[in-house]
Parts: sequence; structure tokens; C-alpha cells
Amino acid sequence: MPRLRTLVIGTGLAAIPALYIRSRVLSLERDYPSLSPESTSTVELRTPRAPGLRTAYTDVYATRIPLAALRRSLQVGDERAPLEELWPRAFFQTRTMRLEAKIAGLGAEGDLGAQGFTVGQRLVAGVMRVLRAPGPGTPLIVEWEMPPHVVRFFETIAAWGYPWRMMKGGRHEWSVGPMTTLSGEGEDMVEVRFAAAHDYRVVEGEKEPGKIIPQWVMRAHRAYARYLLDEAAKEIRQTKV
Repeated sequence: MPRLRTLVIGTGLAAIPALYIRSRVLSLERDYPSLSPESTSTVELRTPRAPGLRTAYTDVYATRIPLAALRRSLQVGDERAPLEELWPRAFFQTRTMRLEAKIAGLGAEGDLGAQGFTVGQRLVAGVMRVLRAPGPGTPLIVEWEMPPHVVRFFETIAAWGYPWRMMKGGRHEWSVGPMTTLSGEGEDMVEVRFAAAHDYRVVEGEKEPGKIIPQWVMRAHRAYARYLLDEAAKEIRQTKV
């Protein structure tokens, strides 16, 4: 009986975090539905930068935040500062992005875009590289690459029959959508978006559309993207005057 009781208690304790994670994922999926990439992201995001690659999928999510809170979060008073720059600057200052940068940089965050963005600039301890700097009407686009040895390993076992493959890399885009005013409150709201595109190597002879990561891994990737957007929006909204 003591062993049975221990088994039951252990199973119950293990189920609690699993149920919480599932509930959180479902909540994020409900709050941040996928948007049409063709109407909410740029062709540059959705197009591979090198021959022999294919962009298997592009995910775009959006939310609305108060314009004044976005400026306050960065202590920006200049009305001429483009929102396309302010939004990713605020995004990179979130707790999770700073943690990512510290892990990648072994304790050193590196550049998080606090002073803006330029083409070729390395961000998040060198993990990301700026492809297109933001400006009025122009979103920030960065690229990243999976370590080559990881890609080669999964390509080798995929050639032996493993049903999945690892992406070679991808791009992220931070864009700004329409401005609206809350009815009865007069507060300007701006739509902010976070998008991701993943590239895979084209393998000759592989059945179309080609192998990618497992569906549950893809769902986890998408949940994390939604979480990052949710965290950034909440931190901005909570900024005090």
C-alpha cells in the first residue's frame, strides 16, 4: 500500500505541471490566432535567402498595445521615432529575451537593440543578424542559423528513414499594423506583430513537400512565439508613467 500511495501521489504531482502547460498553450492559441502570412508579413520574410532552401511555413501573430505605453516603456518622447523601431526594441527588453541572450552569451547579453538596429548587426549574443533595419513602413527582419552539426545529424538519420528533419535556420520579423482609437477613451492603440519563418534544405528525391520537425515540436515552437508576444505586450501595458 505505501508503494501504491507513493505511485499515485507521484503521478498526481507530475500531472499538475503537464495540465498547466496544456492549459497555457490552449490559452495562448485562443488569444493569438495565426494570421495569414501573405497579408501580414513581407515577401522577404517568406523567401529563402539562398538556393537549395525552402520556407516550409511562416507564422504570424499580433496584438494591440497602447501607443503611449510603448513610448513610455522605452522612455521615448520623440514623436518622430518610428514605431517599427520602438516595437522590436521593447520586445528584446523582455525578461525572457534577456534570459535567452544571457544563456547564449554564457552570462553576457550582448546587443539587444537598445540603441536601434543596423544591417549586419548581431543581436542576442550573436544568435541573430539584422537583414533589414526598421524604418517608417519597414519592419525589422533578422536571420538565424541552426548549428550545422545538428542539421547534418538529422539529415543523416532522415536519409535512413527517420520521418522528420531539422530546419537549417530562419527569419523573424517585427512589424506594426493599423492604428486605432479606443471608443470612449481616446487612447491610441497600435497593432504589433511577431512573425517567424523556417527554412529547410531541399533534398532531391524526397517526397513533396518534404520532411520537417514533428507536429508536437512545431506546436511548441508556435506556443513559444505566442508566449514571447504575450510577455512583451503585457510588460509594455504595465509600464507606469
